[in-house]
Amino acid sequence: MVYKIHTGILFQEICGRSFLIALRPAREDCPPIQEINDYGAFCWKYLEQGLDTEDILAAIAKEYKVQKKDALEGLTAFIDQLEMRHFLFPVKKS
Repeated sequence: MVYKIHTGILFQEICGRSFLIALRPAREDCPPIQEINDYGAFCWKYLEQGLDTEDILAAIAKEYKVQKKDALEGLTAFIDQLEMRHFLFPVKKS
């Protein structure tokens, strides 16, 4: 599955912490600011590149030295939270 990031979402690292910031185009749909952990920041960078979940799982497995099936739960939970808050949404293939 591929996800599109809502227009107007900025990823920013401040004092070693990672945040998603909703700029004007996203303010009506998203919380103004959302802190994410290091794992979330790692995943976010791949979501920004437009990679599908299979490729992101492969990157997680390599970086964190886990099986892809073990990484799936964490990635799914992260994406579900971001979808609920409208930071991203799935792209339907045509």
